[in-house]
Amino acid sequence: MDILTARYGDTIDALPYIDDDYSAKEDEINEMIAKEQRRFRPEDYLSKYEVIVDPFSSTMVNCEHERIANGMEPETLDVSRYELLPPSESKQNDKEAWERALHNAQSQLEHQSLRLLNLELMNKYGANAYIVYNKYLEDIQKRLQNEVQGMQKQIEDMSLERRNEQVFCGENLRTLESKRVDLIYKNLDLEEICRGLEEEIEALKASKRENGENGTTGNGN
Repeated sequence: MDILTARYGDTIDALPYIDDDYSAKEDEINEMIAKEQRRFRPEDYLSKYEVIVDPFSSTMVNCEHERIANGMEPETLDVSRYELLPPSESKQNDKEAWERALHNAQSQLEHQSLRLLNLELMNKYGANAYIVYNKYLEDIQKRLQNEVQGMQKQIEDMSLERRNEQVFCGENLRTLESKRVDLIYKNLDLEEICRGLEEEIEALKASKRENGENGTTGNGN
């Protein structure tokens, strides 16, 4: 375990690591936090995007729920347009009626042929098409995940570098602070010693002056 982990644990964030007392700058810190929060992404940041409609809350589904709740039978599909009916008995000899019936039969045949062709194409290529599309989506997802992980790694590396710098600078600051305090006490001791020496010098000077004055008085007598 390195010194960083031992002292600060495994937490890496954007906060300072070496400051101990915040009381003196609490107002300034709160203002900085508020300023940072104003730059945060708003909670409704998705409001500018189109709302994805829930398929289970559509009008059609709600109507079906209401129908079931009322015990009503579902409406049957109108398949009359798919029926191949000949002209009515009263129009058995009507050429135009037979032409309309023939045209309807040809349309139904073409429609069924197209449906059969679509089913054959889906059966032949549908599975592979969805596999390719799913692979395309997976590649996009993987690319986005790699980008997110790369950005997270950059953020963690930046925070770790900043933490290391702050921790080592903090150790140096604490060492320098300790030396500063020691020098202050030593200076105080030196000042006390100097003050004592100055007092001693003044006492010696006073004693010398006194002795000099006494000697002068004695010679005068």
